[in-house]
Amino acid sequence: MKTTILVLGGGDTFPSKEAFVEDLQTKEVYLERMKYVPNWKQNLQNELGDDFEVFLLRMPMADNAEYDLWKLWFEKVMEALNRPCILIGHSLGAMFLLKYFSEQKPKNTVKALFLIAPEYLGPKKERNLKCFDLKEDISSLTEAVQCIVFFHSTNDPVVSYVNQSLFQKLLPKAEFIALADRGHFNMEHFPELVERIKSV
Repeated sequence: MKTTILVLGGGDTFPSKEAFVEDLQTKEVYLERMKYVPNWKQNLQNELGDDFEVFLLRMPMADNAEYDLWKLWFEKVMEALNRPCILIGHSLGAMFLLKYFSEQKPKNTVKALFLIAPEYLGPKKERNLKCFDLKEDISSLTEAVQCIVFFHSTNDPVVSYVNQSLFQKLLPKAEFIALADRGHFNMEHFPELVERIKSV
């Protein structure tokens, strides 16, 4: 039987519609970012092979995300899958999975949780990620999922590497992998992730 993998990508969120509109008005346009370049998410199926079945989950309103809407859609997808799976979250997708499983018990068996470049925003948060903010104690996450693996890059321009040490204090039983020169993990191939998935 194939191993099922569900991948949640990133996004952005704002405290209000006005903040979202202001961001659109002031944001610089980078045409190079609009060119199609396959990334590790699209390549994951080929690199893992026929023993795996990879699903790329598009979350609603990713540019102005709301946790409750993501939760609603995620639960519908998990119910449709109705089988043990590995979950991978990147950036805001990883933050969503952290928040969700620190507050909910999984109905499906989650074999492993791979969290790539999540941000921890506790009481001293610098950015307002609104409804994606985590509570101070997320230790219940290790009861919901046994295998938790974090990936952070030392030169991430979006999520500071300091987040890895924050998560290490919050979830000391998890596995933490630090990589250099990966930025925010917007790359074509992610061999370390492929290798670690195959070892689950």
